[in-house]
Amino acid sequence: MVRVPVILVTCALLGVSSQGAQEKQGGQEKPDPVRISVQSLFHEVDGAEAAVLIRSLELLVHDVTGLRTKVIQGGDAFALAQDLKEGKVHFGLFQGYEFAWVHKDDAKLKPLMLAAYYNVTLRASLVVQKGCKADSVAGLKGKALALPLNTGGHAKLFMERLCAEQGDTMKTCFVKVARSMHGEAALDALCDDEVQAALVDNVALETYKSVKAGPARRLRVLKESEAFPAQTIAYHEGKVDPTLAKLFRDSMLAANNSARAKEMMSTFKITGFEPVPQNYEEMLSAIRKIYPCPGAETRTGRATP
Repeated sequence: MVRVPVILVTCALLGVSSQGAQEKQGGQEKPDPVRISVQSLFHEVDGAEAAVLIRSLELLVHDVTGLRTKVIQGGDAFALAQDLKEGKVHFGLFQGYEFAWVHKDDAKLKPLMLAAYYNVTLRASLVVQKGCKADSVAGLKGKALALPLNTGGHAKLFMERLCAEQGDTMKTCFVKVARSMHGEAALDALCDDEVQAALVDNVALETYKSVKAGPARRLRVLKESEAFPAQTIAYHEGKVDPTLAKLFRDSMLAANNSARAKEMMSTFKITGFEPVPQNYEEMLSAIRKIYPCPGAETRTGRATP
């Protein structure tokens, strides 16, 4: 679960500049507020904590862009894509693989920037002890798995695919899925024999190797995921004034140079906003082929390749 240090929200409150509503940019009025939908950023956070996080995100965006912001939560990736198409929201935050699914059938759904976590790609690892004799998920059937609360959707998608290859799901493969508070706790549980496997993102694994080198030497990666695109901030072409899109993108990219903004970003497991890579379309196509959209037949009348 994402926890919000009080100091971050306090800093945001102190740092927000007061700007008049309906300012003009490029001869057009800025929308007031700018509406941003975060489809899955707070998916494992309870209502009260989510409200604090949403307010903190609104303050962060206002602080770095000068735009009054309304953050909206709820719905799946396809509902968010439809809201963007209908102009109900201006910008949307997708998990990278989900953007690959919705972008395929709507060329006007454009990536504006990536919300990166140390890199513009994400990987996950299924970790076991070195003495574990399993060479696949099949060897872990009936065992216990540690899964951190803040593990991204890409890791769970990867794990479900591994289980599906054995005719299982996570629920049927593992006798217990223990929800650890974070990656370090999941790997500690594995080292302490409380569980027999841990699913963590690779940043958590590399950090563990650095800060707990001794215990880490007792572990090995059973399976590593493919490279997933990082979270994507997108808009719908024709529904957002280009000058607004440019202001929003340039301001958020510049936030990487602010120590306070970066501290606030860390609340949301974001280390920086990055330009869309030149090979982004290839990244989307590659991950979509490995992880086809579930229920694609009912959504589009045909399977997603």
